[in-house]
Amino acid sequence: MTRYIVERGPVRVMFSSLRDADRFYRASPLVDIEGEEKGDRIVFKVRLADNILNHVLVISGINYTVGFPLEFARGVDIETRAKLYSSGLREEWWFVAASVLGSEADNLDELLEVLADLEAVIHEGAEPSKVRLAIPRERFEKIVEAYPEFNATWDSYLEKKRKRLSRETFRLLEKTLRNCYRSFYEKYWERRGKELRKLSVKLKKAVDIMQPLKTLEDTVGRRFKADELKVFPVDVFRTGGGVFGVDPDRIVCMTSPSAVLDIHLDIAHEAGHILIGDWRIRYADKVRELAKDIEYSDTYKLAYIIEEHVVALIQFKVDLKYYGEKRITHGFMGNRVFNLADEAWREIENQYGRLVFDEFIELFLEKLAVDKEAKQTLLKPT
Repeated sequence: MTRYIVERGPVRVMFSSLRDADRFYRASPLVDIEGEEKGDRIVFKVRLADNILNHVLVISGINYTVGFPLEFARGVDIETRAKLYSSGLREEWWFVAASVLGSEADNLDELLEVLADLEAVIHEGAEPSKVRLAIPRERFEKIVEAYPEFNATWDSYLEKKRKRLSRETFRLLEKTLRNCYRSFYEKYWERRGKELRKLSVKLKKAVDIMQPLKTLEDTVGRRFKADELKVFPVDVFRTGGGVFGVDPDRIVCMTSPSAVLDIHLDIAHEAGHILIGDWRIRYADKVRELAKDIEYSDTYKLAYIIEEHVVALIQFKVDLKYYGEKRITHGFMGNRVFNLADEAWREIENQYGRLVFDEFIELFLEKLAVDKEAKQTLLKPT
């Protein structure tokens, strides 16, 4: 008797029917998690605003994605993509997208209202009303106090934003969003929005079982300050890409059918940034010393590069607790800075029986200061 065999990873399935074998091979897997739902302080919300904005940014090459089907990279013509890519959005995409993420914009009209409010803040010095700035004035002033080499005031900061995010750029973005919605996204969202809402239900169930925020807190030894973490699934980030978050309590997440198996990675990384971000202010002097030593001109940017390695390590530690063995889930994993951070982490754990984050970051910065290979890696992180 003829047998038809389909292998998927460690699973080998044998069929007597070619039809059944073909159907099994072509079928998309349905992924879910079962177990005791203990609960976690995480909520999910699907909004058109985040999805269409990031769709436009990604297919214009301003941000990037992994796993998004090319057949859906539609709604923006080639000429408009080129205009957007050559605009100041390429440098300011996070500020715009994170400011929208922090707002309460849901539909297209509300998204455009938030962008108009952002434009008024930047170009007219208006007080924010609908937009929640990714970097509000109070936080900016704390950064400038810790990093005086910024040599900036709030007004000069907005002036820099005005040069990059001109009124013409806002008009171009507004027109692009309207055209994208009319020509493609409105109909596409009817189906995809429903799918993302169903996925959100699965994701909520998954985090209530896995408790990744609690695991993150236990791993780092810190408590997430906000009452809950708000997570926003974004279609264009299927299996990876320029996923991001914004203080104090919001992140976006991946949206492939297997996202329930990877949601702990998004939370460990993006919520990890929020959880430990205050170190940049507290240890500014040490970062400044390191920047001077390696002749790195932008001290605050260097702090972010260091933090990205630390958060990659946190992601690694959290993933190990779920996955059960070591694996690479971030591009920095395995480089000298990452390995040095892991070394400092293990030393602190051995000393205290647990991670004491402030002791860890101090030791890590001390190790960076005397490690030539690590300092070279910071100049060109890979």
